[in-house]
Amino acid sequence: MLKPDRNLTQWVFNYKAGAVGEMGGLVSSSTAASGVGANGPATASYLANPSGAFVLGVQLDNVVVLDERIDRNRYKESVAVGDQVSIGSEGWVVTDRVYPGVTPAAGASAYLGASGYFTNVQATGAPKLGRFETSKDESGYVKVSLNIPL
Repeated sequence: MLKPDRNLTQWVFNYKAGAVGEMGGLVSSSTAASGVGANGPATASYLANPSGAFVLGVQLDNVVVLDERIDRNRYKESVAVGDQVSIGSEGWVVTDRVYPGVTPAAGASAYLGASGYFTNVQATGAPKLGRFETSKDESGYVKVSLNIPL
């Protein structure tokens, strides 16, 4: 989950949500974009294997399957699968999406882990995305600085 404590200076809004997922993790592009605009075929989702992934940034919306028979609450931070999703790529966030069993120290490098988790252990081909500004608190949240080139 993503806490409201965040300061993002760069974000994108031109990828479609590829799958259901909770905000706060690292999304990657699963298909190449063709053309321009927000209605292209490019999708963003949590990839199981971080090797060679094209990381877009931190997912800022919960992605859900919506029942179109029910009126959507547009004030919640949620979008439907297939809608455009907000993605932050520069600044800092407070998230609990740290790979299970990993305990990063403040100042450690942050890498893309499996399934969109942050980790301080670099897997083969996984990109460095920033650094951990804090260690985990008692609830498992960390502050992470991001600098993901787009």
